[in-house]
Amino acid sequence: MGDEFFGYRPLAAGSHLTHEYWDRGARDYADEHVDFLTRNRLIWGPEGWDEADVQWLGTPEDLAGLRVLEVGCGLAQGARYLASLGAHVVGIDIAPGMLGEAHRIDAELGRAPLPLLAADACALPLADQVVDLAFSAFGAIAFVPDVAPLYAEVARVLRPGGRWVFSAPHPMRWVFSDDPVDVEPELIRSYFDRTPYLEGHGDQVSYAEFHHTLEDHVAALAASGFVIESLREPQFAPGVETTWGGWSAERSRLFPGTMVVQARRR
Repeated sequence: MGDEFFGYRPLAAGSHLTHEYWDRGARDYADEHVDFLTRNRLIWGPEGWDEADVQWLGTPEDLAGLRVLEVGCGLAQGARYLASLGAHVVGIDIAPGMLGEAHRIDAELGRAPLPLLAADACALPLADQVVDLAFSAFGAIAFVPDVAPLYAEVARVLRPGGRWVFSAPHPMRWVFSDDPVDVEPELIRSYFDRTPYLEGHGDQVSYAEFHHTLEDHVAALAASGFVIESLREPQFAPGVETTWGGWSAERSRLFPGTMVVQARRR
């Protein structure tokens, strides 16, 4: 693969996906995004929708006492919010550095550290059918080559009737130039081109983002025994003007940048 690289390119045989990017940048990520993400609210994506307002996971009364898993928890602000409602939450993330930052925030807030595990979302360290609700807010899904193993693992740990609610980059975002202020975005790649975006050095891939079509998501959910109950394509919440990568209020008026899926395990 040569030395340093970044851009859209196939994942070469022999490449090793690492969590170096998230570990190395954990503190900077926390410092940069904490004002928007907050320390103890569940914000579903760049559009700024707050779970306390939309209740896509359920009412506070619904959530109290549930066994909840956050997949790709990062700084664990979502897990912290649900714990404040009386849910029994476990968070997993592949990057120990992010979990260290999450526990630093716990200490700053004067609360007991959340139960957080360093783990691969495609190999969850949990027994079968021990979770009532699993959720992910822009965590893990865009960073795995194939969503099928991830959804299968979530289905495995959920009890029958349990719910899986997640937000992820909308597949349409992949085809346009990544310029948040361009109100006439250029079509730069095919919707069906699954070539990932990679950064790294030598045979070490420190950052990888993968494109999954809507068909990929639906097929993987169905194969794992999920029934899709809702698919949302939210525009920016009123009053939110924050620009985040290729997401902006201007762009959200043209095409969706995020999708939010609510599914239930049969």
